[in-house]
Amino acid sequence: QELSASGQEVKTDLFLNVGSVRAEVKSSSSVRNDFTVRSANSTASVRGTVIDAAIIGGGGSMQTMAWDGKATVSDTQTGKELQVGTRKGSQEGDQGE
Repeated sequence: QELSASGQEVKTDLFLNVGSVRAEVKSSSSVRNDFTVRSANSTASVRGTVIDAAIIGGGGSMQTMAWDGKATVSDTQTGKELQVGTRKGSQEGDQGE
């Protein structure tokens, strides 16, 4: 877990091993937010949205929902990326299908 701020950027990096998290990341013209949620198998990067992320099953798969904007979800093993938008969700295991 990391939270840092430097001038024009606020960076948050959260590792989610179990459970779930909801975060509201607000965008601003003067400050850039770099918000990332990671699991053993995937990474979700957010820019100005509300995101729900939850670990499902025992394999570290992460279910991600972006409610008010977009998030990018990537598989840490294959590098494949998926854009998640308003009221749509992705499960890390579904990316390659």
